[in-house]
Amino acid sequence: MLPEIPEYRKDFSAFTNKRTRVFHRYECQRRNEDFLEYKSAKEARDAGGKPCKHCKPRDMTIAQERIKK
Repeated sequence: MLPEIPEYRKDFSAFTNKRTRVFHRYECQRRNEDFLEYKSAKEARDAGGKPCKHCKPRDMTIAQERIKK
């Protein structure tokens, strides 16, 4: 079972599988229980991770883009 985290972290963080170094959004079904949490997709990419082709995490979430406008 995946650990529960605060809602705001689900929107802004990227979650990297420790073995594959592919990073995901919190709700991605391809993310497993063995993960590292990064503050952003950029931070995960800088650490050598690759974005998931299924959930396509990006540097800004839709919520962040709306706030910025």
